[in-house]
Amino acid sequence: MSQSPNSVVSEAQKSIMQDVLRWALPTAGGVSVVTLTTAIASGMFATHWGRGVPSIVLLLCTVIGWFELRREAFERAVGWLVGGVGLVIFITLTFNGGIRAPSAMLLPYLVALFGWMYGRVAGTVMAVISAATITLYFALGVAKLLTEPPELPLVGEFVMLLVVTLLIWSTTTLPPTRLRAALIESLQRERELKAEQELRMTAAHQLQAVFDQSPHVMALVRPDGRLFSINKAALEFVGLENADAFVGAHFSKTPWWSKEDASRLNSGLAELANGKAVRFDTTRVDGRGQRRNIEFSLSPFRNSKGEIAWLIAEGRDVTEAVQAKERRSLTQRLELVGQLAGGVAHDFNNVLMAIVSSAEVLRFDLKEDGEVPHNVAESLDTILDAGRRAGDLTTRLLTFGRRTPTEKRPVSVNRLVRSTIKLLERTLPANIKLVVEASATTDLVDGDPATLESTLINLALNARDAMVDGGTITFTTQRVELDEDWCTASGFDLKPGAYLRVSVRDTGTGIAPEHLGRVFDPFFTTKEEGKGTGLGLSSVFGVLREHHGAVHVYSELGRGTVFHLSLPLSSVTPVPASPKNTAPQFAKLKALVVDDEQPIRHMLPRLLRRLGIEAITAESAEDALPLLDGELDLLISDIVLPGKRGSELALEFLQRKPDAHVLLISGFPKDTELSALPVDRVRLLGKPFTYEALQKALSELLQPS
Repeated sequence: MSQSPNSVVSEAQKSIMQDVLRWALPTAGGVSVVTLTTAIASGMFATHWGRGVPSIVLLLCTVIGWFELRREAFERAVGWLVGGVGLVIFITLTFNGGIRAPSAMLLPYLVALFGWMYGRVAGTVMAVISAATITLYFALGVAKLLTEPPELPLVGEFVMLLVVTLLIWSTTTLPPTRLRAALIESLQRERELKAEQELRMTAAHQLQAVFDQSPHVMALVRPDGRLFSINKAALEFVGLENADAFVGAHFSKTPWWSKEDASRLNSGLAELANGKAVRFDTTRVDGRGQRRNIEFSLSPFRNSKGEIAWLIAEGRDVTEAVQAKERRSLTQRLELVGQLAGGVAHDFNNVLMAIVSSAEVLRFDLKEDGEVPHNVAESLDTILDAGRRAGDLTTRLLTFGRRTPTEKRPVSVNRLVRSTIKLLERTLPANIKLVVEASATTDLVDGDPATLESTLINLALNARDAMVDGGTITFTTQRVELDEDWCTASGFDLKPGAYLRVSVRDTGTGIAPEHLGRVFDPFFTTKEEGKGTGLGLSSVFGVLREHHGAVHVYSELGRGTVFHLSLPLSSVTPVPASPKNTAPQFAKLKALVVDDEQPIRHMLPRLLRRLGIEAITAESAEDALPLLDGELDLLISDIVLPGKRGSELALEFLQRKPDAHVLLISGFPKDTELSALPVDRVRLLGKPFTYEALQKALSELLQPS
């Protein structure tokens, strides 16, 4: 902020006073000391002590004025000096020789003093007063007041004194006035420059503060590409304490750039000179060894002439946004695959159902005829195993595409992990060590035990494949609190709150950075052909999403991989189930089987007969309606039927027979409308199912605990 003219003049006045007083006070004091000393030495002070009074008065005034000057009380210092000199002049002119007294020459001294300190007007006024005083003393003969009045001066002496006064006035008043004006102007310029410099310094500090507080990597680059300054975020990104070693170096040769990105930067600098903006995305490993996605931009800062004065480089860490976008894209791809899978799942599972049920019936028939030949039994086992694997494949497809409903109940994850470990110990190689660190004391989540167990198995098998020479798989559980920011950045539909974190860590080869973002993609695999379907981790993703949880993966080549599963904790305390009577008691029950697939209508009644249930069949709901009024205890119906759906047929059946039960079967379990059906009388069984699965479903339906 610039100073006002009055304040500048005041500042200049003080400066002039200070400079003049620094030589005027010592001079006046010195003269008084010399005069007093001479008077004492000559003995004149003893005989004419009155002549020493002016020197004493002047000395006292100059000493007091000097102390006032040290206190920067300039006006008081001037007052003591002028007052002392004026008093000396008055005393000496009056009592010690009139205008012939030596102190008469102090009148021009006052003229010079006022001219130097106060300018032209003050000096002129003082010159007029001096001339008037001299004339007054000359005309009135003030010296006659003395006891022995000295001879009055000649007219020539009088004129000479006036001329000297005017000369001193002209030489000490006019030049200082110009000097004073120049000094004021100089001081004003100095103050303006100082204020401007302070303003620039303040702006620079504020800019640097904003520069350093930015969470983004920022750098100030000269137009020729040399680095001038960087902020704290840039230093932290590469793990440096300062950038002194790189200031002045070309920006592309600093640690912030890979060879490929340095080439892109140099090309961008050339484009920038042609007026084109520079923007590109890159991936860098930061000082903590984490791979980050960076959105880089380089913008010109132009001066008033339109020339590029600076280049402002900015690198935004968009890793979380990129990951969230990738997860959303993955979700969309999974949903698309799920829709495609759902379109063929019904027909595919019907075919599998025919194969599995036929193999089951054939095995029972062969056992009734005697011992089954080993090669035949082996072939049947192969058929059934292939059918189960194919059914599991469609289940995975439907699961990660959110096409399969799951029945959720409170599940102890610690217990689930330990049971999974027991299963894995029988299947994993001996050179793989399994470790459990279950630190979570609250471990209940709402979920489907089967799908959660399948998820843990998938992760363990994935870890096994990454540890060809053996290693360690560690399962850990812990309770965590997830805040809103974490949930938003996770890429999943999460709500803030308490979660159970299940981590599966291996010591394998790790996942390459370029593959890390695709591990949950359906059918993506880096395994050799025939050793993986690419659906294991996709199903993990689908299961966690179906359970309103999240899954994240972190990996480092040569050190291993860890999958973190976050599941919301359950607010329900499970009630221990009472033992069930697993022995089926289905004798004398009668069932109606409705399915549009002839092989299923042929084989399913034969399996039911093994359970003691007699069955009749119908191809469609229209064919089944006339049979509903017959003696029936059970309806087993496909959901997708020609015309009326199986769920509609089940509703009408239960309305006619309130005490009966319904088992709905489907190769596409998503397409169920069970909300209008009583849950205690209806069960759902997905195709393909085995004889054991059929027996279990009927036991739960017909013999509830």
